[in-house]
Amino acid sequence: MKHQHHHQHDHDGHNEDAQTAAMVTDPVCGMKVDPTKSKHPLEEDGHTVHFCSAGCLEKYRAEPQRFQGERSEKKPPRGDDKAIYTCPMHP
Repeated sequence: MKHQHHHQHDHDGHNEDAQTAAMVTDPVCGMKVDPTKSKHPLEEDGHTVHFCSAGCLEKYRAEPQRFQGERSEKKPPRGDDKAIYTCPMHP
């Protein structure tokens, strides 16, 4: 009798790459946010800005002009590629 193995592989991180590509950047702290799971969205000028925490959202609301130009430029600190970046505003 022939035995067949059925299993899935995440070859070369392709699934992770697709998931990372779908992430957006919190303009306050630079943390990556999944827009489909975001609990802190803000509708602004016809698009939605997503935040990692209520703290970042409130900081943005207090000074939006401070963060508006940084949407695509803000990045988490460099370091170990396997390290998990945690927002300094996250409790």
